[in-house]
Amino acid sequence: MAGHLELGVKVIGSRTIRERDALAMSPRNVYLSPQERQTAPTLHRVMKDSARRIHAGETIARRMARGAGMINAAGFALD
Repeated sequence: MAGHLELGVKVIGSRTIRERDALAMSPRNVYLSPQERQTAPTLHRVMKDSARRIHAGETIARRMARGAGMINAAGFALD
């Protein structure tokens, strides 16, 4: 997108470095309450599991419904 918009910048991608519980390392993590910090890795876990199951043949619609249920059960509010 940066190239398409001719912004004059070069974007260099890199892998995401994660904590032991799979939460992406970020200075913003300090703003999470202990409960939010405990719940946050659920999102990554559900997304990874969903990708694996879709790749194995589960339909996207079914996995989205199940994944949304798991995310809601963990305390997230999906819109």
